Amino acid sequence: MALEADGVLMSRARLQLLRPASLRVREAVSLHYGALAELLVTPTLVPVDANAGREVSVVVHNNSSDIRNFVVEAQGEGLEFSPARAEISIGGGMERDVVVRVFPSPARRGLVPWRLHISGAAELDLPMRFAMIPRGETLAYSADLDADGYPEWVLENQRARAVFSTQDGGRWLEFVWKDSGLNVLPESGALAGAGATDVESNPDGSLEFQGDGWRRTVRLAGNGAVLTVEQTTTLPPEILKSGKRSEILFHVNRESPARAVYSLERPAE
Repeated sequence: MALEADGVLMSRARLQLLRPASLRVREAVSLHYGALAELLVTPTLVPVDANAGREVSVVVHNNSSDIRNFVVEAQGEGLEFSPARAEISIGGGMERDVVVRVFPSPARRGLVPWRLHISGAAELDLPMRFAMIPRGETLAYSADLDADGYPEWVLENQRARAVFSTQDGGRWLEFVWKDSGLNVLPESGALAGAGATDVESNPDGSLEFQGDGWRRTVRLAGNGAVLTVEQTTTLPPEILKSGKRSEILFHVNRESPARAVYSLERPAE
């Protein structure tokens, strides 16, 4: 928007239209590009212990300059929330957290949809997803994390998350130590090749990538941050190196031209 005085352009202003309220979940997953950049996943995705559940912090921001009252409700089939409904009052331009505990039913595994509904001074209805991860096991699932129309594939346990593209020969996009959210891969990822790949999840929780003349199997150990990659042909050239990344030790072991093992660990103090 141009600001003029007597027909002379003086400056410009960028106007932003805001909803009466904005909402986010603090524990939501982001897709990482290297160690510094990240993109929030939409719809919101939150990892949850399939046995114990977890607390989720819903942040409601009042975009009005006046005090407003809101009602926050969480709903999902096969899920129990405590509290399922909360009433809050928020000052102008401020935000407040609503802490909700989710209790999954014993049979719930994989991606589970749920919704957050805001009413009162604003009316919002937002789709959300939980990734229900069995304790001591690895969950494999597919979701379009970067909204480019192509699904990514994810291997995730309680310690680590590994994300792979179905493009660029099954490029490995991120390897995240979940305690700190640190991604140890570079922005360009690793294990990149040419062309699209077909990906399937095996009964043992591994992923199988099928390319032109090759097949790659990727496994993430259920109790730790150890990722094994095996291919029927020679793997792409190794660009990763062992070393310390912030507070985490990253180990790279190319055991043979067709097999590599990658692991994360926190050094003993």
